[in-house]
Amino acid sequence: MSTELSVELLFGREVRDSRNEVLGRITDICAGDEDGEFVVRYYLVGPAHGTYRLSLASITLEVLRLFRLPIGRPRYVVPWSEMDLSDPMRPRVRLPKSELSSR
Repeated sequence: MSTELSVELLFGREVRDSRNEVLGRITDICAGDEDGEFVVRYYLVGPAHGTYRLSLASITLEVLRLFRLPIGRPRYVVPWSEMDLSDPMRPRVRLPKSELSSR
């Protein structure tokens, strides 16, 4: 069964795990070709600085360092099969945070 969803609706959405803990926001979606179809492989969920999309990451990191703000929050790798998008406005992960790998 194939389901289509506009990915621009997902970027920046808050994601919760199976225990209702906030993981962060969808920051990246990794997709690729599989048997002639473009399919999602995994989602990256983490802090939502948003500035990475604007190519201001280096400036942001310097500002965070200047004010001694934490910059090391993990980004979670969520396999496509574990992301529940039945309500795309409130994505959920079917696993607890402790079972996800991080980057």
